Amino acid sequence: MLTLEEQVLSFCKAKDIKSAFDLVYAEVGQTLRGVCTNLTGSFPESEDAFQDLCMAIYVALPRFRGDAKIQTWCYRIAVRIALRAKSRGPRRTVALDVEQLSVRNEPSDSLEQKDEENRVRDAIMGLGADYRVAITLSLLEGLSAGEIADILGVEVGTIWTRLHRARQALTKVLKEQGSLPAGG
Repeated sequence: MLTLEEQVLSFCKAKDIKSAFDLVYAEVGQTLRGVCTNLTGSFPESEDAFQDLCMAIYVALPRFRGDAKIQTWCYRIAVRIALRAKSRGPRRTVALDVEQLSVRNEPSDSLEQKDEENRVRDAIMGLGADYRVAITLSLLEGLSAGEIADILGVEVGTIWTRLHRARQALTKVLKEQGSLPAGG
């Protein structure tokens, strides 16, 4: 059985970029959408970034050499595009469709948990880009320091430092908000 990378390379060699893209999208599309959302912090920016990302992957697939895992290769592109989208802000405004909104009856602890998650996400969005990317890929995407280092093209020690400093900054902000006890 061929690996994902071998399958993608096979489609690319046959000049079947659409099939290669479809395979990549099926395998990592939703994960990459999450990366865009987590790094940009807003729906319009993340959707713009995700669309740009899909186009960038489609255009770049013929140049994929198989030196890295396809997921790592895509993450590199996603981080670059999401950070660019975050720095430029949304390109368009989105009209809110009231019919798309749904009110869920959730127990109060679930609402409190959502509120806590939002405070943590807001705190993450307040970090500098290097720290935000490292902590997002680690905590929210579940990648190891080694995988993050491969994606960003830096040493693993650099990632450990960024993660440590990001956690320190998050702890400070969350304590100031009263989301963490002052002692720990």
